[in-house]
Amino acid sequence: MKHQNHFQHQRGAALVVVLFILSLILVIGVLAIRQSITSLQLSMNSQVDDLLRQGSDAVMLSLEKPDRLGEFSTSAGLLGFIRRPENQGKELVFCFREGKKVFFDINTASMIYKDGSTIKNSSLGMSGYCDPTSTTDNHFTSNRRAVLTQVAIRRASATDTPFENFGTGTDAVSAKTDSNDRFTVYVTSVLPGLGAASMQQIRGCLTGNMSTVTNPTENTVSKCLEALEVPYSTQVAEYNYVTGFSS
Repeated sequence: MKHQNHFQHQRGAALVVVLFILSLILVIGVLAIRQSITSLQLSMNSQVDDLLRQGSDAVMLSLEKPDRLGEFSTSAGLLGFIRRPENQGKELVFCFREGKKVFFDINTASMIYKDGSTIKNSSLGMSGYCDPTSTTDNHFTSNRRAVLTQVAIRRASATDTPFENFGTGTDAVSAKTDSNDRFTVYVTSVLPGLGAASMQQIRGCLTGNMSTVTNPTENTVSKCLEALEVPYSTQVAEYNYVTGFSS
């Protein structure tokens, strides 16, 4: 009987050792899976950031091309139109599509502004806003249909610091310059395919809000997308539009 008890004790000890080894393998496996998931998430986040940045950078590079200044300055151009006195405080909006031959077309642009506490967004029509729900037109930056990039441009408010738009050492009388203006450009890129928000909700953010922050409590395009937990990026740049005349 003593021999049998000793044998049973050995079997029990071996079972405990096996269970311990299996538990250790399970823990190591779980840690490895978590590490792989974390690495995958980091890689995915990096790819998302790259896609969003590429969309925004493409707009900025196009805006800063010197050979396009003449095109932008016409009465129906990007800068010429928003410079009109009646458009003060409003945002001119268009959807950037990298494959288009024309960077900006007033016929496919929209205007958004506040009338008291009401947002008005249809004075130029609705074709300027990026529409992820469209089945007839590609509003994405490329044929990959991954990133939407919406641009809003606003002329500086008349309440800004006087003469801050003039170059250093010049004045409005003797500088022989046309009226100088400062413009704020908002470029919002969004990945509508990621996240739980519907395409209609994303379109609502892009069409129903201004990009300008006039009041911290008011909603903006960026705040709306953030609330939907949609991957997005908003770049803001300011440009001084200064023209000169040769003597």
